[in-house]
Amino acid sequence: MLNSIVVSFLILSLSVNLFASDLCLQFLDENYEAPKFENAKFLIPNETRPEHVTPVLDNAKEGIIVGVGSERVIFDFLLKKSRTPYVVAVDSDPGIVQFHQTNSLLLRITPMGDMATYQKLRLSDNINFWKKVVNEAKKQKWIDTYEFKYLTNKKNIAWWFINVATNSKFDWMYRKQNSSSRFADVNYIIEASLFQKIQNLAKEKRYLAQVVDLSDKRSVDKLRSLLRALTSSTDMQSKQIVPEKISVLDISNAWERYHPNFYLGVNGMANLLFWLQDNFVKEAIILTTATVEGDINLNEPSERNWLYAGFQTYTTNASLRTLESWHKKATYIERYIRRRQVEVSQMSPLQLSRLKWSDMLYF
Repeated sequence: MLNSIVVSFLILSLSVNLFASDLCLQFLDENYEAPKFENAKFLIPNETRPEHVTPVLDNAKEGIIVGVGSERVIFDFLLKKSRTPYVVAVDSDPGIVQFHQTNSLLLRITPMGDMATYQKLRLSDNINFWKKVVNEAKKQKWIDTYEFKYLTNKKNIAWWFINVATNSKFDWMYRKQNSSSRFADVNYIIEASLFQKIQNLAKEKRYLAQVVDLSDKRSVDKLRSLLRALTSSTDMQSKQIVPEKISVLDISNAWERYHPNFYLGVNGMANLLFWLQDNFVKEAIILTTATVEGDINLNEPSERNWLYAGFQTYTTNASLRTLESWHKKATYIERYIRRRQVEVSQMSPLQLSRLKWSDMLYF
């Protein structure tokens, strides 16, 4: 009896590795051998006080947000004031992408403005309520056959219930927060205006996700194919529909290349920016974060503070068309962030209390 219970639990703990097609989800059948949840290493948001990035995003032009991580890319969208035609969440971790694909669908099957229904889908493991909402959405034609199949797949439901709905580590999003909370200004689960903004994006099928390894050219080329298909603007002179472009590329701390985070580093950043340069708006922002030990928020102490830095560049400048020139920019980004980490780590509590936690720089 005990063995059967353990086996059942392990089966429920499996997740489905989903990959996005060019414009919609690519769904897998019931027989797919899903990876374990350990792949979704950074599912829980840990980059606190995202409102600190507002001064950077206030400089963002109209355009797509492309970003890594789970909730982080949603936070960027909620804080950015200029028009954002699409949000494209990218990550090499299939678990992160599955989070976005499921979250987007839950926002779509929720009746417009009905935050209570979304909260119940998001926070509980009530299978009967889940099926009721999914069936009604299918009846209303808010989702297609493939999306219905995904939302009724037992492995997908179990993945969400175990790793999101009943995951106590998400509790920061489930309670009312004040202005000093670690995730103030972005809590779309309990703030109606924020919920409405992200739900509108999902309902219009403009909240997308794709598995992408930012260090691999073939993988980035698939992202570029998706971006070329995202058209919602018209060139008034030529009367032709033109692709939307990236105004914010949020790489979080993927600029790092040292222990314990062996991510892009200078060379990887240079390659990525070189590959994506034709997909940027004229003054695109590369958004980064870096950790600083300690915390001055006594109401909700966290393990560390986060520095945010935006680097805005004129991507149409002819001098920026070579890999060598992007390597110089990537080197500048890495050195600037490292220097700021040292400076802030040596500040007194009084200096920290007066610190602006985000910097806006121009290439």
